[in-house]
Order: sequence, then structure tokens, then C-alpha cells
Amino acid sequence: MNAVVKQNMRVEEDAAVEDLEAQGEAEVIQPMTDDELVNYCTDEISRGIGGSVASDNDADISVPLDYYFGRRPALTGSKAKDPNASRFVSMDVMNGVEATVAEIMPTFTTDMIAFYEPEDERDEDQARMESELVNYLFMEEYGGYELLVTALKDSFLHRNCTAKAYWDERAYVEYETFENVPELALQMILQPESEMQSVEVVEQEMVEEGNTMQADMINAAQMADPEAADMAMQDPQSMQEIQAAMLAAQDKYTVKVKRTTVTGKPVCKSVAPEHIIVSGDHDTPVLHDVRFVAHEDIVTASSLIEQGFDPDIINKLPEYNQSIEESSRSRSQEEIDYSSSHKSTKMIRVHECYPLIDFDGDGIAERRKVVICDTTLLSNDEWKSVPLVGGTAIIVPHKYKGV
Repeated sequence: MNAVVKQNMRVEEDAAVEDLEAQGEAEVIQPMTDDELVNYCTDEISRGIGGSVASDNDADISVPLDYYFGRRPALTGSKAKDPNASRFVSMDVMNGVEATVAEIMPTFTTDMIAFYEPEDERDEDQARMESELVNYLFMEEYGGYELLVTALKDSFLHRNCTAKAYWDERAYVEYETFENVPELALQMILQPESEMQSVEVVEQEMVEEGNTMQADMINAAQMADPEAADMAMQDPQSMQEIQAAMLAAQDKYTVKVKRTTVTGKPVCKSVAPEHIIVSGDHDTPVLHDVRFVAHEDIVTASSLIEQGFDPDIINKLPEYNQSIEESSRSRSQEEIDYSSSHKSTKMIRVHECYPLIDFDGDGIAERRKVVICDTTLLSNDEWKSVPLVGGTAIIVPHKYKGV
């Protein structure tokens, strides 16, 4: 009896261990697939705050601009039937915004908008040079004045403003044509001028066939009497004749080369509020710790290829056409034809997303940069921080949107 009881207990223990192991296997977090990541981003875009088709764009974008530009609002109900209804439109909004911007901007047009604090006495000169350099670059090279004015007006008119600071790396192409190039000089032409440059021949045509008779005679003379040949090489006139003969022996080409250079530079710009999509649970205008934020942009196919995306994928992406819903809520309230007659300049709507998500399955959410067009994944990279800086004129406690 005791043996039977022990055997049953052993069976029950083994079954319990198997159940625990099965539960443990079920709880293992698997890395996300690309399709799951795209679905997550598109879901956050559809539910987030902002975007060109957001339901509150009419109130946040079009209506404030109507007041700013003094556009006559549509008269509805009984007022539309009243011939004596006022048609006067006040320009108080524009006057208020422009007066406030004019009062604030002198603060940002000083020599030192931002400065570095020295750590000790030995660091004072270095901190001063860094401060001068950063202020010069921001105002002169990066269009800081325009960025600040635009951000201020966005915050006054549309509650929130957003600036984007990032490193922009693109491939630039230029073509060069060389005529009557000797064959031995072709390799020199095809040498890259920098580490980030590639050179390829796109057209090559022989324009003159080399005359090898004189070169053969010189080679025969060198082999017959090397000492006399060495003495001839020391004579400048003989040396020039020999070089001319060797040059005439080479074939001549007309060559067209394509130089592709990858260059990068910092870019600071203001982003239209309707092109920023923030997760609905975000409770502050500050964006550095946001769970999800996306920059919606409409760019050309050529621009995406310059940024390094695969041309075969880009050329298959659908062309962007503004919908009736977007037109009614757009910044201009006018339907815009984005179509292009050539595939290189066709307009494509992309979303540059910065989700905080556990993509690799280690249980810890990390920041990523995900670029998508509709349901097509263009890139997915680990990223250090959100390149978007948010702000508002009047903060509402625990809300993303200001007043």
C-alpha cells in the first residue's frame, strides 16, 4: 500500500513539474516580427493625438488660422437668413500674436541664447568658445530665428509647437565629363575624392586610337643599347619626346562619370503641429520620455532614396493623394494636387515613428526609430533619443495639449 501511494505521489509531482515547465515556456517573451512592429505603429498612429486626419484638426488648425488671416466664417442657422447680420471680421488674433512675438523675440536675438557653464577655472575659455560656436551655428547656419518665430506662432495659434533637431545624412550625385583622356589616366579619374564617395563610369567612348609605332621603336632602342637610352632620358628635350611618344601610343577616351557622395549635417527645423502624432496617454508637452511619437511627412521618392532607402522598394510605394477629409481639415483649406508626372518626384507619405517598445524580447522597452509607409516597413533601428522638442504657451497640468 505504501509503495502504491508513493508511486501515485511521484506521478503527481512529475505532472506538476511538467505543468510548471509548460507555464514557464508559455511566459517566455518572444522578439517582435517586422509585421507586428508595423501593426503596432499603425495602431498608435490611428489612436494618437494629432496627425493630418485627426478629428480635432478643424478646431486646432483651420479655425485658428481663419481668425488669424481674417477669413469670414460661415454663417449658419438663423444668422445666415438675416440680411442685417454683420459681415465684419476682426483682426485681433493676428494683432495679438504678432505683437506678442515682437515682444518676446528680442530675448532670443542676443549674442548668447544658450551658454555652457565651465566646470572650473581651467574650463572657462573652452566653455566660452563652445557657447559662441553653438550660438553662431544655431542662428546663422540652422535658421534659428525662423525656427523660433514659427514655434512661437504655432504655440499661440495651435496650442502646441514642435521642433526637430537631427543629423541629416544624404547621398548627393554629380556628373563629370572628361574628353581625350589617355587610357592610363582613367584610373586617376575613377579615384574617390573622399571616404564617403563612390565613382562609376556611366558612359565611355574611344575617340582616338593610339599610335604604337614610335613607342615600339623607343622600347626596341632601350633594349638594344640601355646605356644610350639612360643618357637620352637625362636630356630634357629627349625626355619630352619620349613622353609625347608614349602618350600618343595610348588610346584616348571621352568618359562620363557619376560621383555619389554621402554627406551629413545637423538640421533644426519647426514641424507643423498637425504632422506630430503623440500617444493618447501622454500627459506633458515634453516629448523626450513619450511612449510613442511619430512625425508624419510628405516627401518625394528621390528624397527617400537620397536618405539611403532601397530604390526598388521606394518606386513601388503608393503615391500620396490628399483625401476629401484631409482637405477639409488642412492648413490651407484647399485641395492640393500632390501628383507628379515622374516617378522620381512622386509624393509619398511616410511616418517616422519613435516607439518605446520591447522589440528584442528581453522584457525591457527600448527606443527605436521605425519608418513606415502605409504597411511597408522602410527601416527599423535602435535609437538613443527622440529628436523632437515639444512646447506650449500655457501648460495644462497633466495634459499634452496646452491652451
